[in-house]
Formats: sequence, structure tokens, C-alpha cells
Amino acid sequence: MEGVRRDVVFESTLLDTLRDSDRAFLQHRVSRFGLVAGATGVMFTLFLAVTGLYQGSIDDTWLRAVGLFVLGTICFLGMWAATAWGERSLPVIRAAE
Repeated sequence: MEGVRRDVVFESTLLDTLRDSDRAFLQHRVSRFGLVAGATGVMFTLFLAVTGLYQGSIDDTWLRAVGLFVLGTICFLGMWAATAWGERSLPVIRAAE
């Protein structure tokens, strides 16, 4: 079998053998992404609420659109909350990612 590299490690094998420091870094990275995305969503939701109240354009369509946006923001904040504290296993971190 010429041409087949035996030193190539597939991602699934690599993920199973992560060191604790690598897992902690991955958890920290996923947690911070959720926090930044969630905080951005909260700020944008507040902006939409203030502009909607100021312009008097809050109706059912506006509430449905903003409601879907709020659900997405809650998902990002949930990702942050699930990975921010404690030591999580690699499958939990990957599921949150």
C-alpha cells in the first residue's frame, strides 16, 4: 500500500486523545464564543426594543421576529452557561460547540 501515510491522525481519533490542558482550552474557547455571541444578541435586542418603542412600530410581526432572535440569543447564552463552570467532558463541549 504505497502512498498511504500511516502518521496521519484523523480528527475523531485526535479528539479522543486530547490532553486535559487541550480540553480545558477548547472548553474556554467555546464558553467565550457563547458569551460574546450572547452579549451581542442582548445588545441588539435592546437596540431593537428601544428603536421599536421610539418609532411606535411594535406589532405582532415585530414581536415574532424579535422573539426568534431572542431564542437564538438564549441558545448562545445557554452554550456559555453549559461550559463556563466546572470541568466538562469532551462530548459535552463538542455538543455545545
